[in-house]
Amino acid sequence: PVRRFVGAWILLLVLLIGALFVQNMDLSGYYQQLRPVPGGIYNEGILGTFTNANPLYAANDADTSISRLMFSGLFTYDDQNKLVGDLAQSYSVNDTGDTYTVHLRPHLTWQDGQPLTSADVVFTYQTIQDPDAQSPLRNSWENISVSAPDPQTVVFKLPGTLASFPYTMTNGIVPKHILENVPPAGLRSADFNTVHPVGAGPFAWQAIQVSGN
Repeated sequence: PVRRFVGAWILLLVLLIGALFVQNMDLSGYYQQLRPVPGGIYNEGILGTFTNANPLYAANDADTSISRLMFSGLFTYDDQNKLVGDLAQSYSVNDTGDTYTVHLRPHLTWQDGQPLTSADVVFTYQTIQDPDAQSPLRNSWENISVSAPDPQTVVFKLPGTLASFPYTMTNGIVPKHILENVPPAGLRSADFNTVHPVGAGPFAWQAIQVSGN
């Protein structure tokens, strides 16, 4: 009788624990949910070969994807595919529609800590316009004057009216303090493009690993 009594209580205890476990599992979905946590590794496969992170030369899918992660432009597209400011805080256009004035966000910096100003924007577009730089973006920026009246303002003067012009200012901006001493003819092969790129985007360059051929 003692063994049966003890065995019954043990069985009852096991059943209660099991029922409690099943209940917690069923109820966890009501008050718990999966959330991302900091850290980890995100892998993305892209068809093509990486050759250049510099936004002045990024042409194929691999180069463009990496360039957009590392380099910010004046404008970008949100998740609704609408044009929004990136480095730019606002812009205005004159009455004739041929002059655009862009105001940068305050306190912008490069990933190395140096300030990002309108001088970097002017340097980027004047380098694109330089035929020695051989940028594939050059045709889109011919005959457009770019100037910086102050560190936070960039003025674009167009040869004529172009309502879609803000959509052309989505390419990445490059740092003048790093590239200004590189001859335009040698910019395409500079180690900045593949070894030490420095941008102002959400991701910073750490290393490149090559496998296979």
